[in-house]
Amino acid sequence: MRDSPLAYFDNITPGPMNEARGKILSLSSRALAVLELLRESRAALTTTMLAGYFRCKKSSLQKNMYALQRAGLAYRLDCLKDGHYVRVWLASTVPVPGPVEAARLAALGVLFLRLRREYAGMIWEMLPGQVARMIINNTRLVDPVRRGEKPFEKADLLLFPTLDEARQLTPEGKLYTADTLLISNNKQIIFKQVKK
Repeated sequence: MRDSPLAYFDNITPGPMNEARGKILSLSSRALAVLELLRESRAALTTTMLAGYFRCKKSSLQKNMYALQRAGLAYRLDCLKDGHYVRVWLASTVPVPGPVEAARLAALGVLFLRLRREYAGMIWEMLPGQVARMIINNTRLVDPVRRGEKPFEKADLLLFPTLDEARQLTPEGKLYTADTLLISNNKQIIFKQVKK
């Protein structure tokens, strides 16, 4: 993988946003589990990431996503990057972000799903500015640094689009990871920057 599809977005287009009308919904258990992840993460999740998390086919998960959209519980964003679309999903309680915020939320979504699978007891909280507070053993502030941005100086863990960017731009002593690493099947995903 040469570059992260989440490095930045040029533009976004929200899909239809239905209002939940308080009617009784017949959603599958998987759709309810997806809704729980969307609400817990408050991040943007792709169908591919979710299908990998649930270890199911993308086409079957897609049905669950559209059921949540029809019920007014989730909405989709079609995010344009270099002439190609990346589709992400958000809980209906999350305001529609702009392109920069959407890229940051999508990067946090990749990290959230990867860590959630490995650390079931993880505590995750979104903070203003698309920064997350994550607690596994220690409390960490996570900054999803997108292409061209400067890292938030108080962040403990920096999430860059690629590993090369992470190695070059992470200050000494900080933890770092990259979208491309999280999307791959690498076992080790978090590193600490040592002297350059």
